[in-house]
Amino acid sequence: MTTHERFWERPQAPKHPLIEPWEELPDDPNYPTFENADRLGVERHWHTLAVAKTDEWADVSATAVFVTDGLTGCRIEFGPWTLEPREARVLARSLLALADALEPEHQTA
Repeated sequence: MTTHERFWERPQAPKHPLIEPWEELPDDPNYPTFENADRLGVERHWHTLAVAKTDEWADVSATAVFVTDGLTGCRIEFGPWTLEPREARVLARSLLALADALEPEHQTA
């Protein structure tokens, strides 16, 4: 660990089982598909986020998914939300800009 690295910024062990790339995911009512098309998991990451209203912590998954309905294709399932890859990139840049505004000494670019 370098002197400027905080322990919570280090890579963490998975909180839940990992998925195998391109394995079929179980049906999930939170992510319905057209005509019950298969959802193929590409990669999954877990994040522990604070729930401000309850002052508790929640594990939230972010999963890259390919939907085989011939319409949807690639998407990112993040908590209760679904994003297209383009939207996920915009969100990532936005979060980075907000973090840099709060901690300019830790700017990444």
